[in-house]
Amino acid sequence: MTDAPLDFRNAVMADLTAGVCRFMRPAIVYGSVALTAVALYLFATGARGGAAFALIAFGSMLGLWVWSRRGTGVPLLPMLFAQNLLLYALPILVNAPMMASYSPAIELQSGLDVLVFSLALIVGWSAGMNSISPVGGFCFALSEFRHEGARKLRLISWGLIVAATLYNLANRGSFQDTIYNTLPPGSMSILTALLSAAASCGFFIGALLIGGRELRGPGKAAYWALLALNCYVAASAFLLSAACIYVLSVAIGLFWSGGRIPLRFLILVGLVFGFLNVGKDTMRDRYWRTTGTNLIPDFSLSEMPGVYSQWFDASVSALSGERRGPRQVDGEVGIAAAAEDDHSLLARLNNLQNLLFVLRAERSQGLAPLHGATYAIIPGLLVPRVLDPKKAGTHEGQVMLNVHFQRQDLAATQTTFVAWGLLPEAVGNFGADFGGAFLGVALGFVFAAIEQWTARKLVISFEGFVGFTLFLGIANSYEMVASVLITSLEQALISVAIAMLPVARRVRVPPRRP
Repeated sequence: MTDAPLDFRNAVMADLTAGVCRFMRPAIVYGSVALTAVALYLFATGARGGAAFALIAFGSMLGLWVWSRRGTGVPLLPMLFAQNLLLYALPILVNAPMMASYSPAIELQSGLDVLVFSLALIVGWSAGMNSISPVGGFCFALSEFRHEGARKLRLISWGLIVAATLYNLANRGSFQDTIYNTLPPGSMSILTALLSAAASCGFFIGALLIGGRELRGPGKAAYWALLALNCYVAASAFLLSAACIYVLSVAIGLFWSGGRIPLRFLILVGLVFGFLNVGKDTMRDRYWRTTGTNLIPDFSLSEMPGVYSQWFDASVSALSGERRGPRQVDGEVGIAAAAEDDHSLLARLNNLQNLLFVLRAERSQGLAPLHGATYAIIPGLLVPRVLDPKKAGTHEGQVMLNVHFQRQDLAATQTTFVAWGLLPEAVGNFGADFGGAFLGVALGFVFAAIEQWTARKLVISFEGFVGFTLFLGIANSYEMVASVLITSLEQALISVAIAMLPVARRVRVPPRRP
């Protein structure tokens, strides 16, 4: 693997992908050996879920190997296989408490469903790569930025980060009421989504520059300071997922440009977030409300130091074994973990519980699938609320699943959002025999189309930024249903188009050697 910094002036998306492939090829070998050893250990000890673990691991590693041989563009497919290992295999490895609630037959069926999903992803992606030709020749590049290389790219990154930071600070300060009163009804959510996408893109570009050794010294220090500040503000309402979006953007950017996993960054962030996660539920019990319209409080900047001091004490108390009071609100609003007794950080990476739940509901309790109902509402959700104030909520698909499968009643969905994930949603719509196959083929084909469209496009181009935005959005989708994912991607892509197209010019991309 070369340590030479990436030339952002002329690099195409395939150049970034090449670094990912170089990392993945030996990692697949070592990972396969490790996963095989874990599966044998589970079988030897008689642990629950050993067969399901083996099926999930086999499908995921096979998918990673297939992509590493032919991947050329945005690495959406391997990211999804990595998610499968974390979301479905890891809970078996740590022997999550919820496993005891399900029969061995349901456990085995869950492993088969994830395997079918993985194989369908491979089939759909391979079909797309074979039937869709790479789109090259021209792209809408930020041509004036190419002449001076990373200097102008830094300006884009700083502009996006600073704009989002100023908005976040103003929204938590004395200007909050002014912002709300100035904007027309329904536009606040759009503005928030646009600025969130801007911050994610800005931090992602900055991480690319750091990984490519184009951002150093005081600029690098300022970048880390702004990242910490935005995470500080975003997580102040005890919603770590909001700060995780920024962290994920940085981690992916560092890996993508540097060609290696940013272990020091991930360890530091994991320690900080893991510590705060321990006391998160205590703080929610104290400050979140179960009735009314303002479930989550908006702390001002002057209140945040005191709130974090209490949060620190709550985490210390939880680690020391002190019991906290009864929990009032379960799960994060927006993108939430399922309602389980285990609230550790590992419990957030657990879509297996959702898959097991829906399989038991269909197989043992006889509840019928929804036959695509949560997908049918998506076109209406793409209309801005400014134009349709009465449109359904973004999480309507999630509500439909929870109510239909008797996980919640309708009233409970107004205060507690229990997430599902894409695969459990597909099984809930089309059943265990067809849900994973339908979702896998569809996603695989779409991912191949995105790869072929972006592979020969310049990094500093509209197409490149669209690729980054899609990658970040899907990487953060592990708890989302399709309606939430697609509407969030719509808002993010609109913000990218508004920011990039006015300054982009159609330019010719020089041909690349294979």
